[in-house]
Amino acid sequence: MADQKKPKVGGMKGGIRRPRGPHGTWSYVMYLPDQQAQRCPACTAAKKRPSLWWIAAERLSECPRCGGDLLETREGRQVTESGFRTSQDAQVARAKAVQRLAMGRYVPPERMTLAEYLRDRWLPKVMASGLKQTTKEGYARSVKYHLIGPASKPHAIGLLELRKLNLEAIRTHYRELMDGYLADDFERDERSRLILDEK
Repeated sequence: MADQKKPKVGGMKGGIRRPRGPHGTWSYVMYLPDQQAQRCPACTAAKKRPSLWWIAAERLSECPRCGGDLLETREGRQVTESGFRTSQDAQVARAKAVQRLAMGRYVPPERMTLAEYLRDRWLPKVMASGLKQTTKEGYARSVKYHLIGPASKPHAIGLLELRKLNLEAIRTHYRELMDGYLADDFERDERSRLILDEK
């Protein structure tokens, strides 16, 4: 009796990629012509990733990783979208994306997380604005404690990609805050009051 071949896992055909595991989903890959980007020469030379940031709504003033200067560049880009139940769902979504690209209406997805957006884009704008200093400090504290969290135990919502942020994720985050959380090694209760260690 001949051995049966195992089905390919993670293989790709026609821009459609098979699931990469028992719980994986179908995805599609699309290649975009040269896109505007900013590359960090220092991170590229040191072979650190990421060293390239695609330009979305605005340009970065410095490298978010090392603080160095960024060079303007145009490079080909590969975009992957996943989360499809069947190969047909992935094919339909890819066809629609290709059509939008041909009409000049395709917007590549950003992989930026909520924490990266708040820390690297939103807060710098707030700090440079004409708001009162106490208001700026309040916003910074809220972002640091209630949305990003400490490095030792970051909040899940801060690690979530912006494009995946939805109402359920926000509700889950509020439920987690009500259970208590760490902020600068102090635990806080559901009303954000410090729970001090008796020691």
